[in-house]
Amino acid sequence: MQKPAYLLLALNPVLWATFYTATKSVLTHVDPIRFSCFELSVAAAPALCILALRARRLSLLAAVQGARLGSLLFASLLCTTIALRYTTATDTGFFPALNGAFAVMYVATFLKQSVSSGSWTAATLSAAGALLLIFQHGVFEASLGDVLAFLGAIVYAAYIFAVEAKAKATDDPISVFCIETLVMWALSVIITGVFDGWTLGALSAGSVFTIAYVGIFTTFAPTMIAITMQKFVPAITVAFLYVLEPIWSALLARLYLHETPSVTVFVGGSLIVAGAVLHLAVTSAQARRMPKAAAC
Repeated sequence: MQKPAYLLLALNPVLWATFYTATKSVLTHVDPIRFSCFELSVAAAPALCILALRARRLSLLAAVQGARLGSLLFASLLCTTIALRYTTATDTGFFPALNGAFAVMYVATFLKQSVSSGSWTAATLSAAGALLLIFQHGVFEASLGDVLAFLGAIVYAAYIFAVEAKAKATDDPISVFCIETLVMWALSVIITGVFDGWTLGALSAGSVFTIAYVGIFTTFAPTMIAITMQKFVPAITVAFLYVLEPIWSALLARLYLHETPSVTVFVGGSLIVAGAVLHLAVTSAQARRMPKAAAC
C-alpha cells in the first residue's frame, strides 16, 4: 500500500497547483473569503452524503479528531485566502515550498527526533529555492499578504503532522475526513457572514464551474487523500512531496496562461526539486537498510 500512497500524496500538490490557474480570473471579481465559502460548500456536499451513510459508525473520537483537523486546516486556508487580497496568487503559492524545511525543524525541535544530515541538506536546498522564488524581484516587502501566506505555510506544516497522528490513531479515517470538511465549511460560513455578508452575488457560468472544480479537486479530493494515505508515509516525507506545489503551479501557468518563468524561477525551482529528490533518496536508502539491520 506504500507505493500507491506515495503516488496519491504526490498527486496532491498537482491538484493544489491547479487552484491558482483555475481561479485567476474568478478572484478578480469574487471576494476571496466568499469564494472560499462557496468552494467549501461544494466540498461539504459529498462529505455530508458520505457521513450520512456512515452515521452508525461515527464515534465521538472520530468527531473530535475531525473537528481538530478541520480547525487547523481552516486556519491555514483562511491565512492563505486573505493573503490573496494583499499579494499576488503567484507569491502566495511560493510559500508552501518551505514546508520541507518547516517539517525538518519541527521534527528536530518539537518531536526531539534525530534528523539525518541528508534530510537537513534537502531542507536547506528546498528552503534556498523557495527564498529565491520569494525574493526573485530583488526585494521582499513584508506586506500583510506575505506575512499571512507565511503563517499559512507554517500552520499547514503543523497540519501535516497532525494528520499523521490522527490517521494512525483512528480506524475510521473516512468519518474523520467528513467531519473535518464539514467543520471547515461551518467555519467558512461564520467568517463569511461576519466579514463579507451571506449574499450570493452575481456568478457567471464559468465562475460556477470553477468553484465546483476547486471544491472537488483542490479541497475534497486532496483532503481525503491526506487523511487516508498518510498513515503509510512519514509526515516529513509528505512535506517534501508538497514542496513541489509551486513548481507544478509555474508549469500550469506556462501551459494554460502562457506565463514565461524567469531564470530565477528556473533556478529556485531546480533547488526545490533537488531538495525533494534528495530527501526521497535518503528515506529510500534508510528503508533499505532497516530490513538488513533487523535481520542482523
